[in-house]
Amino acid sequence: MNTIYSDLQDAFNDRKLINVYQEDEDVFYTGYVNRINDDETLLSTYDSLGLADGMVCLKNSVISEVEFDSDDLSDIKLRMSIAADDDFIDFYPNSLSFATNINLFEQIIIQSMLDKQVILVQDLISNRFIEGLVTDVSDTNFKIKNVDKFHFSNKKETTINFTNIKLVEFQGRELTILSRCLDVFKKDSLPTIIKREQAEIVDGLKQAYKNQQLVEIRSRYNKRYFYVGQIISLSDSQLVIKVVDMAGQFGGYVLMKNLAVHNLIVQSDYLFLIQQFIDMNKYYHMESQPVLNYEREFDSQDNLFSDIINQSQKLRYLIRLQLNNGNDFMGYPVKTDDDNVYINQLDETKTFLILNKKIALNDVMEISFGYVDAYLVREILSLRGEI
Repeated sequence: MNTIYSDLQDAFNDRKLINVYQEDEDVFYTGYVNRINDDETLLSTYDSLGLADGMVCLKNSVISEVEFDSDDLSDIKLRMSIAADDDFIDFYPNSLSFATNINLFEQIIIQSMLDKQVILVQDLISNRFIEGLVTDVSDTNFKIKNVDKFHFSNKKETTINFTNIKLVEFQGRELTILSRCLDVFKKDSLPTIIKREQAEIVDGLKQAYKNQQLVEIRSRYNKRYFYVGQIISLSDSQLVIKVVDMAGQFGGYVLMKNLAVHNLIVQSDYLFLIQQFIDMNKYYHMESQPVLNYEREFDSQDNLFSDIINQSQKLRYLIRLQLNNGNDFMGYPVKTDDDNVYINQLDETKTFLILNKKIALNDVMEISFGYVDAYLVREILSLRGEI
């Protein structure tokens, strides 16, 4: 018996949490095997926060490894336990009714078309991901029309043969809320308005703060993240953006120096869509995970960098510091002097602390705080007696 198939069968029989890795892909999936046959495996998946996040069906031939035991899985299990204890909002998939245990791809595709659910398909030949709605199904193939979050006018339709499906994701958090906002994609694309010059950025920040409009900020010193949210505090030197994540839920706060803003987007298809997500989450009372404070206020006249660092030091709350050399560190401050902050810094795997790392205060361009991952990591450190 094929080792991969045998491992998947064991995971199914024993209901073990596993990581599933694919050939030539960085993306891996964490979850429980829901169904399996000679050609396909269906997983109930969990995201990096330990929250249920829909399902993925994979072609068995693209699976390179099934992992049963690792630091990552141990961490996810802790996160799942904390999330359950704290009544986090999960996206468990709807119950599925399969006519047979074979041809899972075909059944998922047909059901998604009937339910008008957005899915994510990866094509085996081109390796391309297509997010969209299934519009037609035949015996051998199906048509899927783009649901493009960044360009509403991109309504391209693609035909894919069932034998060429590499994987299908469905009923996850973002896909579910996309499916609830499909009327948005009947619109033509909005012109994207980007502020790039410093004077334009300053004026754009003032207008966004005054009108409490949704904006997207690209950081000058941080190439890994961009922030979407509302500016809820603004002075001549600093701002606070109340961040929302890709599904329109509260994602914490970012305090930035104004000079750290590389560009500011004040209008785009993506911003329009995220606003619909926010409104939809309010309707379903899913604006924020219950452990987060998404209604904080900040005085624009205060030295907020000092305030947030002092609060983090006092309460041992984790924060992320972005420096002007591009490096960033997660940890909590243990002391400050006139020029420096000393933090107990988490290593890259977020499993242990490096004590008393010295950071020059003038080098700190951003502080992220009050977000889910910081809460979960702190809880795990607390359970281990390290904080």
